Amino acid sequence: MPYPSITSLLALVAPELAATRQYLLNLMPAQTQPLMESVGYSLSVSGKMIRPAMALLTAKALQETSVSETQNGGLSEKAIALSAVAEMIHLATLLHDDVLDDADLRRGQATTRFQFGNKLSILSGDWLLARASQTLAEIGYLRIVRIFSDVLAYLCDGEALQNEAAYRLESTTWDYYNRKTFGKTASLFAATMESVGVLHGCDEPVIQALRQYGESFGIAFQLIDDLLDYTQTSETLGKPALSDLKQGLANAPILLALESESLSQVERDGLKNAIEQLFQLCNPVNGCENKPALAEQEQLCLAIQTCLLKANAVEETLRLADTYLQQAEKSLEVLPENPAKVVLKQLLAFNQTRKT
Repeated sequence: MPYPSITSLLALVAPELAATRQYLLNLMPAQTQPLMESVGYSLSVSGKMIRPAMALLTAKALQETSVSETQNGGLSEKAIALSAVAEMIHLATLLHDDVLDDADLRRGQATTRFQFGNKLSILSGDWLLARASQTLAEIGYLRIVRIFSDVLAYLCDGEALQNEAAYRLESTTWDYYNRKTFGKTASLFAATMESVGVLHGCDEPVIQALRQYGESFGIAFQLIDDLLDYTQTSETLGKPALSDLKQGLANAPILLALESESLSQVERDGLKNAIEQLFQLCNPVNGCENKPALAEQEQLCLAIQTCLLKANAVEETLRLADTYLQQAEKSLEVLPENPAKVVLKQLLAFNQTRKT
């Protein structure tokens, strides 16, 4: 039986998600036409809006214990604004990442940098961050401002870590991976959930449990993203397959394979050598763009994928993601039993089974 689509899964907060999208569109930079077009395009190709959806579901789940932040059974304007902040920060990071990665495609759509150039892509990201800051000030909770200020620092730290380790397999350790993953991915999930708890005046143990849900969900989310880079086609992903590896990033399946007892020491050494050769060929500082080099890249990618399969790296990555999803589900015990809590649990299963 196929798992429900993300659209049907989020039907409970469909009106609030629509209100969030409208909130974002109402913030359009009307003064400068090129910037308005660039930001508008970025919003039009935005993805599943998982972070806003999680914020809205949590706010809805908390309605029974916090009447002050609801209006006529719906969510307050502040809850909508907070969900929009999460999406603005997420979109800003994508706009900046696509410039750093020279990415032309994301989710099967041309990136903003491809459509409008690097400068407008960066400026659009900066504009979204500025509007997110203004929105946080309007929401009016100093702690929430601090939470998201920390996120911006974590995002920069994660990107800097990734840049430092790129094309350097010796720098890719679990300590590095965990710090990078928290900074680039999990920190925003965690901050979004924590902020909803603060907005609704929850007790500190509840706030911290919500934060833990977001952090654990975010780490699992990145683990599945890592896995999809090896198991899905370019058409399914909406971006080139094996793009992480070709950009010099050895992610969780690689780390698990390099320590797998399913491979002999000779095979692990061979895997390491294949990755290092691929990094050497793909590193832009070496300027290897000729056809023989590209053919060798593909041969190395095939050899690496073969090693990952023999090392059961797919299964091990799924198992690792599942441990974080179990932590996330346990964190939800602080919420009252209601339909929104059920959907938050279902999102964990969706994360584990998604193909994009």
